[in-house]
Amino acid sequence: MSAADSRLDQIITAALAVFGRYGYQRTSMDQIAKAAGISRPALYQHFGSKDDIFRASGEYIADKLISAAEAAAAADAPAVDRLYRALVVKVDFSSGSLDAQFRSDLIAEASTRLPDLQASMKARHAGVIEKILHSAADLDLSTASIPARDIAVVLLDALTGIAQQDEPADELRRRLRQLVVLTVRGLARRTQ
Repeated sequence: MSAADSRLDQIITAALAVFGRYGYQRTSMDQIAKAAGISRPALYQHFGSKDDIFRASGEYIADKLISAAEAAAAADAPAVDRLYRALVVKVDFSSGSLDAQFRSDLIAEASTRLPDLQASMKARHAGVIEKILHSAADLDLSTASIPARDIAVVLLDALTGIAQQDEPADELRRRLRQLVVLTVRGLARRTQ
């Protein structure tokens, strides 16, 4: 990694912490610069505005979450475990790095400011979930009245609702596990 890439990662990581602590509206370029350990003019050498940093932070999050979901999908485990692990990455991120008070605010800001990025991330994540559904030997999609892609999208929509709740992370994980178990039971191969 080059020094410039390292500096960008440092700024984005600091920005994520500040956005997570104060929300988008209350975050300033000064706060981000201070958290990154650089001057405000140095910050402006890399990013022209708070919106630019917010987009870069969103892209960073999307890449990290999708990479983690893909790793979970590739694991040698039953479908229920692979689906859960591929989905829980979003819960773990939002409950681990975002102040509950600003979680909904940041999701709303991302919907307003980064709809293209959110749509791309959802499509990529749905692709990972769909791949798990198609590759699971213990699931029978041939009898499902809903296509795998639609199942993936419904799971992601439900996950968004779960992740936005102001509950402890363990409770959010428990709810997600229940959703995945219900889904897998509904799709499980029936043996005579």
